[in-house]
Amino acid sequence: MDGFPVISFRNIFVFPGIPELLRRKFSAIKERFRSASFYLKRIFLNAEESDIAAALNKIVAGHSDVVFGSYPILNNPDYKIIITAESKSEVAMLTAVSAFMSTMPKDIVFNIE
Repeated sequence: MDGFPVISFRNIFVFPGIPELLRRKFSAIKERFRSASFYLKRIFLNAEESDIAAALNKIVAGHSDVVFGSYPILNNPDYKIIITAESKSEVAMLTAVSAFMSTMPKDIVFNIE
């Protein structure tokens, strides 16, 4: 019963509808879907986005292999913004975070995860 093909077109895969056959077929091709890990840090700041925008923009411009996000948080007494830094390179991500943190006043940093 393993005679069913897995049909693919670009990023669409068509598997057999019977659960057991689907499991077998997916097990046979699952390595196609493996990719490198992403590394992520979240920085919780008690500041407004406008307070850190210039520093963040400078870091973003200097670290093209790291993707940054800025997320305002409402009604939280401890922090007002979460900055994320994500990369497939742990070294690049840590370097960018370190560069960013060196520009931040210590009293606005609530936590780093």
